[in-house]
Amino acid sequence: MSDLYNPDLNKPPEGDTGMIVEPLDAMRSCCSEIPDGDFIRDRKIWERHMLATGMSKVDLSQFVIIKSQTGPSCTSNGAVGCQETICRYAGYDVPILSAASVFGFVGSRNGSSVQANFRQMQNVGCVPETMWPSSNIWSSRKPAGFDAEAAKYRLTEAVWVPDFDAGTWMILKGSPVLFGVAWGRGGHAIMGVAVVKDRNGWGWKFANSWGVDWSTSKGFGVLYEKQIASGIKNRYGAAAFRAPTHIPTR
Repeated sequence: MSDLYNPDLNKPPEGDTGMIVEPLDAMRSCCSEIPDGDFIRDRKIWERHMLATGMSKVDLSQFVIIKSQTGPSCTSNGAVGCQETICRYAGYDVPILSAASVFGFVGSRNGSSVQANFRQMQNVGCVPETMWPSSNIWSSRKPAGFDAEAAKYRLTEAVWVPDFDAGTWMILKGSPVLFGVAWGRGGHAIMGVAVVKDRNGWGWKFANSWGVDWSTSKGFGVLYEKQIASGIKNRYGAAAFRAPTHIPTR
């Protein structure tokens, strides 16, 4: 675990941030509820899902392609990153998806909200990077064939994550978690992809969207329970992506 970058969230960020905050009830309305008994808070049981190295047996980072966001598009990059990751983990062949094809309809100079990204991905979908380059985030002009192509990559289910325990269990069971943290003076959305346990306690390995040159771990970092729980409960919320019920096709 020593090679994972543990950022200081009190310092100014190394890249752009940009989250518009909506009431958590609005975010919750975009998600499915975790059924009673569908996640486990007993940390002794969590231990059964951990390796001796301190990393969870499920490590979704091997299915992640690190994003390089343009402007305040962290939430859109996190949303399409979660969709790519859960599809690849489920064995589906998906291309790199375009954050701009979501942000173009929900974003602003101040960023975008998790809720708005979910609604866009649930109702419309997104398209591959080859159809709409992610650098083109300020355009909302649909390319030819956008609607039909976007429907192939719609988000079928996002699950409300009320706290650190619920998110940890979802990751242990193979669902990436999109969550927000207070970073410097702004909010930033990142994707939890594995569970860690070391001398600092329990935490999540996350994929950032500032490119592979960020951190000593090629775009990945780790945050711990207090930092994660604060972001989820106090302002930003979190949601887990579940495997789609259909196989996206190119």
